[in-house]
Amino acid sequence: MLKSLPKGPYVCVNCGHQSNYSLVKVYGPDSKKYDHGGNLITDGIKNGDDYVDFKPQKSINPLNLKLNDCSECGKPVDYYLQMDSCFLILDAMLMKTSFFRHIIHNCQLSKSLPIKLFIVYSFCETYKEWSSQCTTQIAYAELESMFYTLFLKNIFFNLIFFLSIFIIFSLRSGNFYQRRLLSSLVISSFCKLYKLPVTLWPSESQEIVDLLLEINLFAGLVQCCSVAFHQQIGKISCSLNLLLGYLIVWTSKKLIDI
Repeated sequence: MLKSLPKGPYVCVNCGHQSNYSLVKVYGPDSKKYDHGGNLITDGIKNGDDYVDFKPQKSINPLNLKLNDCSECGKPVDYYLQMDSCFLILDAMLMKTSFFRHIIHNCQLSKSLPIKLFIVYSFCETYKEWSSQCTTQIAYAELESMFYTLFLKNIFFNLIFFLSIFIIFSLRSGNFYQRRLLSSLVISSFCKLYKLPVTLWPSESQEIVDLLLEINLFAGLVQCCSVAFHQQIGKISCSLNLLLGYLIVWTSKKLIDI
């Protein structure tokens, strides 16, 4: 489960209001040991391994935890704090705006998580491409070298894509304060994971399935970029900027093939 930011302002996952300065209210003798995001503080320093999970715990000094309501809509600022991770995954698959607001604006994103996901995405794409090129006439050593070559190429092109999108949106918005945008883009590309089961269990209409996967991925990136800039950039503009990123990657592939 992702931990919340230690201090606000937090964004309401329901209405998008940005001026909420606390996610939870903690009542009890040890209430001062928790920050505005519900994270446990040890000796004045936030402990990254501890967080409030809103589940009953046996404690000498029991705490009473309550989600704060948004000052704009009156609903809980971030109800994902008291929900199980499976609901978060389900909302991610449904591409709900509330999920992207929770991930982008209210959560602490570790530096290692986007990197790990980036490598996994590249592996899934590589395996799909590699399996389509494999034939029984190719030697095992050649198959292995082919896989590594495709893997390095996919890492390179994915890196170009995410960096180009980050630069395009930073220039488009006129500022570079969205330092979390790059990590959010990587996390929001979870649709790339679907390529592995689709490859392992192919269907008769594989081309249609691949097209639907790409549309799903594109829709998730549009939603991510729109939420990252608090919908100040319309979804049409986000789509055009993303298409420009795809064009940069396509041009890079053509230049390398030459």
